[in-house]
Amino acid sequence: MYISPRSPTRAAVGRRLSLAAAVLSCGSASALAGALPERPGLTAASLSAPAVVACPRHGAGFFTLPGMTTCVRLGGMARFEVNGTSPLPVGVRSRLGYLAQGRFTIDARTPSDWGTVRTFVRFDVQSRTGRAVSGNLAAAAAAFGATGIDTYGQAQKGVLLDRAFIQFNGLTAGRLTSFYDFYGHDLEIIGATPVSDPPTINLLAWTFRLGGGASLTLSAEDPTFRRTPVAFDRLHGGGSIITGGIPVAPVVVGHNASGAPVFAFIDTRQRLNVPDAIAALRFDGAWGAFQLSGALHQVNVGPFVGPLPPGIDVGAARPAARYGMAAQAGLMLNLPALAEGDRLWLQAAAARGAMSYTGANGPVGLDLAAGSSFGRINADVAEGYVGPGGRLHLSDSWSAVAAFQHYWRHDLSQSVFAGVSGVSFGPGLPAGFGVPGGFPRHFSGNVTKSVGTGLAWSPVEDLTIAAEVAWVGTHQRRPGPDLRPRPVAAFVHSDNGWIGKVRVQRSF
Repeated sequence: MYISPRSPTRAAVGRRLSLAAAVLSCGSASALAGALPERPGLTAASLSAPAVVACPRHGAGFFTLPGMTTCVRLGGMARFEVNGTSPLPVGVRSRLGYLAQGRFTIDARTPSDWGTVRTFVRFDVQSRTGRAVSGNLAAAAAAFGATGIDTYGQAQKGVLLDRAFIQFNGLTAGRLTSFYDFYGHDLEIIGATPVSDPPTINLLAWTFRLGGGASLTLSAEDPTFRRTPVAFDRLHGGGSIITGGIPVAPVVVGHNASGAPVFAFIDTRQRLNVPDAIAALRFDGAWGAFQLSGALHQVNVGPFVGPLPPGIDVGAARPAARYGMAAQAGLMLNLPALAEGDRLWLQAAAARGAMSYTGANGPVGLDLAAGSSFGRINADVAEGYVGPGGRLHLSDSWSAVAAFQHYWRHDLSQSVFAGVSGVSFGPGLPAGFGVPGGFPRHFSGNVTKSVGTGLAWSPVEDLTIAAEVAWVGTHQRRPGPDLRPRPVAAFVHSDNGWIGKVRVQRSF
């Protein structure tokens, strides 16, 4: 059975009580009695009382201390991974990458007159080398890299707050998985299929229980790591990580005396002004689960950069914010008739101006500006672009995924998965990139496909050894030749590559 990076193993959920008891009662009652000074009322009977008490009402593994009302479950995980790819992606020095990761979890439940109050915290510490070094984590200030001659860009350590949230009645507040998401690479360890599966995000949500396994969740979510940057002058080539300067886009703000257009430049960095609005209608039962999700996502840009020509109304010329939308439908079916634990996932999504909700920006990463990692291809994707007339245009994207898991034996399972996604820009992008003094004309869209399979073996409870291989290919469309010279080999219409990963993981 695969171990999802988004959630702890189901097998690990039930056996933490003995661990907690061992930690909290590592000394015997007689030893404790000998170490304590004599106090009135301290008897042998009181010392022989159990150090911890089980809390079965919250599930297996929960415990409490005598006199306390909060029940706690402790857990964790250790993980090793090695992965490789062929051919080497653009800008990647190493064919192999290694990851060592530790995870610590605490889940606390406290009863109240208003219902149980749940507090959950989970954080990861990790070390990455080679191609496992994560640009996503670096861009999110969740990791720091080495600075040596041979280690720069090749070694990285990080501490990541994976989850920290409070649940009370229908309220959920904190950092956790988006309520929009459904299939989040649950049957994969590489994560090659295009799905909405960002790092955990900050949110405030309320869930209405409708009865019969149905629920409706309304959530206001932090859009920071949901963004794919608006197209700008360094979007192409190697400008995927911005370390200085301001990314800009040209806008026609008027005409001079001879009738030629006059250009100014807009700061394309997005501002955090409005949270993403999420609605999710979900049905759960013994048969599986079904979910319909919707999202509303603002795309915006900043002010003009530098002085403007005289007589220009800055407010009128600045592009107005636009609102992108996304919709998703997902189905998970339990198939016990085939084998206990067998599951089938089907999911499809479409979006305008909200690319991360379809996963079509998956090869690029979150908040990075360029680069599918498929061999020679370094394709750009953008959530939107500023046309030469000053209007903010939104990009279209879509995706579809299927994944199946089968248990050959109780300790051996196999997954098979496939996905396809597409990105399309409108006709305004080539025109915008072709303005005088602007930047080269680039691609108008792409279609990416992925397929793979993996095996997972669990010889010991809570220990999983898994191996997976995936093929990913992409084809990108280009509207025309560059307006300024570039090498012929600079643009590749299509390419594909293979990715493999081995994982060893133990949960406790």
